[in-house]
Formats: sequence, structure tokens, C-alpha cells
Amino acid sequence: MRFLDEVKDCIPESPETEFSLDRMERLFGASFRTGMKATLQNPAFHGEGDVDTHTEMVLRELLKNPAFYRLPGMQRAELFLAAVLHDIGKVKTTQMENGVWVSPHHASTGSQMVRTLLWQDFGVCGTPEMLVFRETVCALVRYHMLPVRLMAQDDPERTVRRIASVGELAKDFSWELLLLLAEADVRGRIADDIGEGLTQVELARMTAAEAGCLSAPYPF
Repeated sequence: MRFLDEVKDCIPESPETEFSLDRMERLFGASFRTGMKATLQNPAFHGEGDVDTHTEMVLRELLKNPAFYRLPGMQRAELFLAAVLHDIGKVKTTQMENGVWVSPHHASTGSQMVRTLLWQDFGVCGTPEMLVFRETVCALVRYHMLPVRLMAQDDPERTVRRIASVGELAKDFSWELLLLLAEADVRGRIADDIGEGLTQVELARMTAAEAGCLSAPYPF
């Protein structure tokens, strides 16, 4: 499919290759970043400023991780696209509340926006391969905040297994991919809590491994 080929063409060949979000304009058009540039974030967690700047920082962190380049080609494209679009929901949900920028439910909203974008605008549908691609990207966007919040869940192990079951529909989805996205999301900011966030990501990794579903759904 042409769209998938174009996504793959946007991915650098190695961590040493320079990357800019500008190249994504070949896919989405010159205006796709306008909303992200206009969407501000809480400076306590995002001292870098707007969503566009954060997104480019996240991509740089992801693309310098050697683990990214060890992924199969399709998963690499899915994870890359999810990183590009992971905070697109903030464009719709961000609002000022008690003097602070907040973006309630931006992950679930973003997942819906991505599904519409891929299905209606880019025709990512019609074959099992395209369904897996689309739903993997949507799931990564939907749950990208979960790893840093997993240990606050009432039953983290049960939550890990529930989310891993997404891989039964979207077979490319796994906690391994989700954790790579979460790590890049934590690192791709200017904030004082990066170390704490990385600790939470590692605890989520350990929980998923101990629950038997780090790389695939739990085999009930």
C-alpha cells in the first residue's frame, strides 16, 4: 500500500541519521502541524512548550534507541507513526483549568482521531494487514500514558494482561512496543520528573514480563 510505503520512507535508517518532523509533511500536508504548534502544555511537565515541539523531541528519543531498529519493518512503521500522532488528541482536548493547561482524555480522543485519519483519509483498511497496522497504531496512541501510571492501578498485573489482549486483534501490538513509546514520551520533555517516569516505565516492563505478556497476549 502506498501510504505504508511512504511511512517507511520517512523512517531514518540508523540512529545517526538526522530527523525532522518536516519530512512528515510529505504524508500529512504542510498544515498538519499547525494545531500541534498552537497547543500549549503544562510547563511543570512540558517545559519545551507546545505539542509540536514535544512530538519532535519524542521522535528524536525513539529514533536514537537501538531497540527501535531491531524491530521488524512493519512494527517499526507502526511505532514510528504512533509516536508522530501520540498527542494529537491534545489539539481537541487541551483547555485552561485553574490557571493550568490540561488535556483530559487526550489519549482516547487521539486514538479515535487517528482511526478516522487512517481509515477515511488514507484508506488504511480492506485487508487483514491494513487492519493490523491501523489498530496497532491506534492502540499505541490509546495506551501510551499507561506505563507510567500502571503501578497506581488497583491490580497492575490484571491491567497488563487486559491491555496485552489487544494483540489478539492487532497482532503487532505488544507491551514491548508500548514501553518503547512510553520511554520516548518520558524522555522527550523538559521536566524534573523524567527519572521518576523512567522508573515507572521499568516497573511496568517488569510487571508485564512477570505476568507473561511482555511480547504477546497472555496464553489463557
